[in-house]
Amino acid sequence: MRRLLALLLLAGAGAAPAANYSFPGSLPPGCSGSGPNYTCTGGALAYGDTVTINAPRPATVTVNGSLDTNTAQINAAGSASDLTLIVTGTLTLGYQTVIRANITAGSVSDPNGAVTFGGNLATSTGTIALGYQSTVAGSVSSTSGAISVAQNGSVGGNITSTSGAITVPFQAQVSGNISTSGAITIGQEAVVGGTITGSTGNLAIGYGARVTGAVQSSSGTIGIGQSAVLSACVRSTSSAAITLGYQASVNSVCCGGGCNTSCVTNNSTYAMPPKCSAAATLDHVEAVPAGSSALTCSTAAVTLKACANAACSSLLTSYTGTVTLSTSSGRGDWSAGSGPAPQGTLANGTAGDGAATYTFAAADSGSAKLLLAHTLAQDVTLTAATSGSGATSNTSSAIQFRDNAFVLGEDASNKIAGSNVVVAGRPHDITVTLVKTDSSTGACGTATDFSGSRALKLWRTDSGGTWTAPTVVSPALTIPSAQPGTNNLTLAFTSGVAGFNLGSSDIGRYALNVRDDSGSYAAGTVSGSSSTLTVRPFALVVRNLTAGSTGNPGGSAATDSVFTSAGSSFSAAVGAYRWTAAMTGDGTDANDDGLPDSGATLANTIAGGLAPSFSSTVTLAPLAGSQTPAGGVLGTLSGGSVSGFSGGSASAGSLQYSEVGSFAFATTGVVSNFLGSGLALDATVFNAAGAQSTRVGRFVPARFALSAGSVTHRSTRSCSPASAFTYLDETFRLGFTLTAQNAAGATTQNYTGAFARLGLTTPANFNLAGIASGTRFSSSGASPRLSLGSATGSWSNGVASGITLSAAALRSTSPDGPFSAAFGIAPVDSDGVALASLDLDTDTSAGNDRASVATVALRFGRLRLISAIGAADRALALPLLAQHWSGSAFDTNTLDSCTTLPATAVNFGNLRRTLTAADTAVSGSTVVLAAGSGRLVLAAPGGGRSGSVDVALSLGGSATDASCLQPWSPPSGDAATAGANLAYLRGAWCGSSWDKDPSARASFGLYRGADAVIHQRENY
Repeated sequence: MRRLLALLLLAGAGAAPAANYSFPGSLPPGCSGSGPNYTCTGGALAYGDTVTINAPRPATVTVNGSLDTNTAQINAAGSASDLTLIVTGTLTLGYQTVIRANITAGSVSDPNGAVTFGGNLATSTGTIALGYQSTVAGSVSSTSGAISVAQNGSVGGNITSTSGAITVPFQAQVSGNISTSGAITIGQEAVVGGTITGSTGNLAIGYGARVTGAVQSSSGTIGIGQSAVLSACVRSTSSAAITLGYQASVNSVCCGGGCNTSCVTNNSTYAMPPKCSAAATLDHVEAVPAGSSALTCSTAAVTLKACANAACSSLLTSYTGTVTLSTSSGRGDWSAGSGPAPQGTLANGTAGDGAATYTFAAADSGSAKLLLAHTLAQDVTLTAATSGSGATSNTSSAIQFRDNAFVLGEDASNKIAGSNVVVAGRPHDITVTLVKTDSSTGACGTATDFSGSRALKLWRTDSGGTWTAPTVVSPALTIPSAQPGTNNLTLAFTSGVAGFNLGSSDIGRYALNVRDDSGSYAAGTVSGSSSTLTVRPFALVVRNLTAGSTGNPGGSAATDSVFTSAGSSFSAAVGAYRWTAAMTGDGTDANDDGLPDSGATLANTIAGGLAPSFSSTVTLAPLAGSQTPAGGVLGTLSGGSVSGFSGGSASAGSLQYSEVGSFAFATTGVVSNFLGSGLALDATVFNAAGAQSTRVGRFVPARFALSAGSVTHRSTRSCSPASAFTYLDETFRLGFTLTAQNAAGATTQNYTGAFARLGLTTPANFNLAGIASGTRFSSSGASPRLSLGSATGSWSNGVASGITLSAAALRSTSPDGPFSAAFGIAPVDSDGVALASLDLDTDTSAGNDRASVATVALRFGRLRLISAIGAADRALALPLLAQHWSGSAFDTNTLDSCTTLPATAVNFGNLRRTLTAADTAVSGSTVVLAAGSGRLVLAAPGGGRSGSVDVALSLGGSATDASCLQPWSPPSGDAATAGANLAYLRGAWCGSSWDKDPSARASFGLYRGADAVIHQRENY
């Protein structure tokens, strides 16, 4: 079978060994071209193949047809900017494929998952379906196709489609914005870091999902699931229905142009959220140069902004209008920038005239990065304008395009991740290069003839605030915030290049400016500026996790120490700390990359002290999939938005985790867009021992709730109709439901399996007790009057429904009652979790000690067998009565229509006159009482025999009777063969003990007289 490369066509059988391909170099069969453009025939890669993209980069590979990557690693060691991959057909990904490229395909299919996409992913009309745990570093877009992110997957940028449905499933994460006119579904516990913008399609946000940005739709409904957290405005511009689920937390809501709450159905149990603040509108647009100087041989970076206020401190993230750009010189050409690339449409127009238009896309979120090339040495301002109603125009500060300019570079050894990122407290290398334009070619080159000591002016331009002054480490200099009047820095240049170390003691954001106005090298001044540098903390530290006086044990197993209850408050300290030189030698930052190493201790990480100006909001949240139990749900963390920093630290005093078990903090991107730079900051979490650990727990329920209490009387007898009472010493069965709840009253679904610490099959765990008019029924104490039976039940998702608990209220040594006893329970699990409320006092001491389950009617009973006399040739009926103590005497228990006496529990003995064992028999197999009465019918003797016989019942669990006739020995065949299991109906038939079986005498052959005759006398 052939295997053709799509991206890089391979040849050979499917079982052939993995191949290593490179562009240029060892091109696979079916591929042609030279750097940087290649064309390949559609097909499939083989298992384990690797593809390397070498210089010249960036390269473009076009696959005509479909491509199946199998498990190939494509540009795995490079970056997405190295490769543009175009697949005209379907791109199918294999399990654990790594592909670092910006991809455009007809459609994308990822059936196996765990794929790493290093760049952007786009289609036109085709669908994009990502598999389990697949990640996309950039944005995902389609013109009209549906987009489905993977369960537990992530997207680092935006997700956009013109009309296709977008699905973000269970525990997936999207760092950017989501927008489409089609349906949008955000799954259970998914996290969206940006905005969600819908239109006519319905928008559904699942259980426990979190959305940081605004949520907006027009005619599509917005459904918000249970426990979801939406941190910004939820708006329906056409007043379509907005539904808030149980315990959903929403910042604010808005219906229609008047911004009311009329379309909101609030099922959250919380108060109706406030109205959204007034919708942002466009104040103006502006083009902001990255620096004040640029080279004629290169391009100047320009950020185009849609401003929501006059200071442009807030962007109109939903802006999709068109902006006209022009230069004061009437010269120049515009092109797209990067980091990120613009998502809208740029039209440069006529070459070289400095004019262009840019139409924003929603995915731009109000900001687009562009480049301006200007080949003449002039001071150029930029004008950005809108047209139509409310037209605006804004002109920028000047860009000094020069043939000679200083270019400031940073981090030459590439130690610090990201561009133009400095670490507070860490010396940061700055390279100053004099670059000049070649007069013949127009190309940029280093001015190698610029050498020796040069006196310069150095200053900074603060961005977004006034920052603590940085320094030049050597020669020592505090860098001013404005151009100095005289030279303040001397650098030694060699062939046009010099350098110095930038020192910082605090965070900040500023550009560095260098100026040589001596005229010694070129006429006029030579100046230059750096890109805006962002000074971040060395570490954002989360520590001192405590609940009251209890430190976080960081336990994950069901038997680990308890931290606190679900839904109860705990606290943490958050601080931004600086770098120190000792960190490269003590294991804190051994590779000198400005980030804490995995083995860094708390003491060493905070040794540099706080960065006092840090005040960014830190968002603490659970890491997707980090929950224990592993098969449980990830709870929500409230109170995780930490602000109010003072001196670089703040306290999160009201953290609450909603579930049982444990979770791990998500440490990535806890600060987004740091100081407006787009930089995300990560956190490092420490436990009480000073070691790194993100685990928080174990959490237990705050309480149990009791519901659905019931009683089944005489539960071992299967009474029909159901009995309304139970005899003392007889078993009854209670039924009820227990629900494990957090402090807010929500069910803790993870209280299940090993994490459910209340065993439901151990009756003693329920602490059952009852009370009736001062008489206590308890299984403990000096004279217990309660015997526990069995219990059944199991926990499922925090609920144990249909629990059964059987017990018997015991007789006293003398008759008492009848009782209407209230029975209740007070279960406590092995973690000390107890019932939410108690409403029953069974021990008659101060305060309630149980929660009521049911009231049980109890009666002290006995079964009475009455002697009878009858003819010798007829059957004889012995009355059988169920009686109960009424408080003063034994009365027939007319409520008893359930007691049965089997014939096998009847004993015969003491036969007199001519009766034999053959004459003793019970008619029928069972005596059934009705309204407390029944008859034990004995068959008539045979052969004309007559006499009397004593009858005793075996009410216990064995065939041996405990009647007052004992000791006796019924003849063979006349002894009971089984007990009636009615020991609770024994009486005090002889003596004072209530443990005797009933007995009576049956007499055959005697005339008993008429029932109506009181006295009869015969005369002779």
